[in-house]
Amino acid sequence: MFFVFMVVLTVLMFWLFVQTADAKKSIKYKIALAIAILNIILAISSEFAGKKFGEFSKGFILLGDGAVLASLMTFANRLFPSKTFVFAIKSIAVATILEVTLFNIPTYRLWSGNYPEMHFSAQDVLIESGGSYDEKNQVIHVEAGEKAVITLKDINAPVGTVYTQAVFPEKTQFGNYSIDLKDETSTGDYRYHIITSHIIKNRPDSAYLHVEASGNVSDMHINIQGANDTGIDLASFSLNVPIPMRLSWVRFWAIVLGSCLIYALFHEAFFQKTLSQNMRNYAISAFVITCVFCIVGFSMWSAKTSDKEKLWKLESGNQVTQELVDAFASGSVSLLEEPSEHVKEFEQIYDRTQREVQDIEASWDHVYYQGKYYSYYGIAPVILLFLPYHLLTGYYFSTNVAILLFSLIGIMGLTALYSCFVRKFFPLLNVGNAVVCLILLQSACGIWHSLGRMDFYEIATAAGFAFLTWGVYFLLSANIIGKGDISLIKTAASSLLIAIAVLCRPTLALYCICAGFFFLLAFPRRKKLSYLLSALLPMVLLGLGQMWYNYARFGNPFEFGIQYSLTINNFTATEFHWQIAMIPLYNYLINAPVFTTTYPFIHTSVQQMDIGSFFYFDTPMTYSTSGIFWTALPMFAYFLSGRAMRKLPDRKSRISAFTYIGIPCVIIPLVIIALIWESGYATRYIADFGWEMIIGAYAILFFLSTHATQDIVKKQVKIFLCFSMFWALLINGVQIYGQMFRFYDYHYEYPEMAYDLECIFQFWK
Repeated sequence: MFFVFMVVLTVLMFWLFVQTADAKKSIKYKIALAIAILNIILAISSEFAGKKFGEFSKGFILLGDGAVLASLMTFANRLFPSKTFVFAIKSIAVATILEVTLFNIPTYRLWSGNYPEMHFSAQDVLIESGGSYDEKNQVIHVEAGEKAVITLKDINAPVGTVYTQAVFPEKTQFGNYSIDLKDETSTGDYRYHIITSHIIKNRPDSAYLHVEASGNVSDMHINIQGANDTGIDLASFSLNVPIPMRLSWVRFWAIVLGSCLIYALFHEAFFQKTLSQNMRNYAISAFVITCVFCIVGFSMWSAKTSDKEKLWKLESGNQVTQELVDAFASGSVSLLEEPSEHVKEFEQIYDRTQREVQDIEASWDHVYYQGKYYSYYGIAPVILLFLPYHLLTGYYFSTNVAILLFSLIGIMGLTALYSCFVRKFFPLLNVGNAVVCLILLQSACGIWHSLGRMDFYEIATAAGFAFLTWGVYFLLSANIIGKGDISLIKTAASSLLIAIAVLCRPTLALYCICAGFFFLLAFPRRKKLSYLLSALLPMVLLGLGQMWYNYARFGNPFEFGIQYSLTINNFTATEFHWQIAMIPLYNYLINAPVFTTTYPFIHTSVQQMDIGSFFYFDTPMTYSTSGIFWTALPMFAYFLSGRAMRKLPDRKSRISAFTYIGIPCVIIPLVIIALIWESGYATRYIADFGWEMIIGAYAILFFLSTHATQDIVKKQVKIFLCFSMFWALLINGVQIYGQMFRFYDYHYEYPEMAYDLECIFQFWK
């Protein structure tokens, strides 16, 4: 009851802080400060002596942290008066109270009713099957692959909670955990698997289960099985012990920061101004947002990457980080590995099924052509990063580090090009709307899927994303599109970076052709040879280099070699049917998310569309993304393109809009998606076309909103964009998290991360 008393005092504290946020020190402020100090003292005590505070230990910590934050907001408001600071106190109050009440319902499970506490040692219980009592260690030992069924008999009492004390061997990460029971409504037989969960090594709170039996329980089975063919030891079992509070700081800060952002967007004066009036505050906001996304990216990468010190001294690598490096270091365009005689003599070498039937050991996903192995992956990352690092250090550069590096560079480049885009073409855009759309764009851009699975496949995608975003930024800032003097240096930088993007990922060649077309369209504004050299020479030189590389390998300057790859299908014999292209178009664009109450909570049901043909899906990644129209709701602005066209003043403006928006943001992405029919569906491909399509939709939406004359329309647009931002963060965040930290469908690698996400959503469990 003392904890409830402190919660009531804390509510009073928040109310008093709100009342005195704008006033000088008063008796109300002193009372609020005294309560805050008491909360802080209790929080510190709970931190160092948590057991004495029982199941409310973490609750006291949160009340103390809430007191600190409320005090800081009050102090900040005294120095820099702002309505947002006052609102922040209210947000902290709501988040704190929700966290220690509604979001921790199981902690209060035993408060109503008579629940006698019961404890059973490993020796006291009946082992039905799958385990053996270890008298020396006084535990029930469950062997690898076994399922232990432990029976607690003659309970004859209400049961509200179950706790199992497990001892995990070194290699065991988690165990499958379920409860069968007999209660007053089913006395003859057990109700099987009435509760299913996982008991996780590094998450002790996962050993507690919340039970809602229909009546007094007579007998109970506790079923435990070590996961991934590993064993587990069971020390004791307890009924009706309180469940400790489980706090989620992610949930807490999502409530506080999300509500404060919305409030500021609608009430802070600097967010109401246009970009032309307040570019400085937008630039600061964009910098902060980019830093946050980079920190999130690094944190997620760090959580997935172990032995970080060893990453800098790798003595082996993969097809891109080692095999191509060794080949280039030796002056060879073919890989150094020699195909076996069986590979050379096998006539159906490109047919995967025939290779497997005949047991031909060919190098997977390598290109085989006329007795040599090659790689069809882009050479730019090798030449610019992997080869120099190997020559300087003697080691091979890490795939994980490379993907992180290119992803972060691309995230920065995306902010730069978006900021240039809105500043240049939509100076009347509301600063708040620009900030919201930047957050949405970063969350839905697609690069997170490369960080989600750091294999050598993602190197090309991440590198292409990095160089293309910066290339487009320099194209916009060079004034190739729109008005203003054309910068030759930025033009050359754009041409060079976009060409390098193609050498990272040949799929991006369509954007390179489009950029070259834009350079030519801008020539009448700068009729000099120096402009043409700046605009086209980098592209031409790198293009000739790629063509020479292609010719040296395959005798054809336009052959990249993918048709000769030893992979999922015989690409030398595949036929195109337009119906197959509908599969990636549907899945990448309009496939809707599915919401569930169990991990991973949001996923996508892959659609084959009943088309009678083979189409490859890169599982388990296929469940980790929804169509772009759902991950970025402003994409629906494309349905307003007709209205936007009608608002343009003349035919020349309409042609210009189609050229600079329709081609790079609609036509090229659709062509890229349709061409995926051959290689198959993979979430990493979204980085090739996702952000381009979103920016095209922004152009339509921004044009219509800045030309709207009614305030109600502008307010509705802002509400829609705010909702779209939170929707994008939720949909993309949960699905990408589920991809990065898989714990389903035979991929149970990250039990701790899955449990953390469960604690955010399954607060009733």
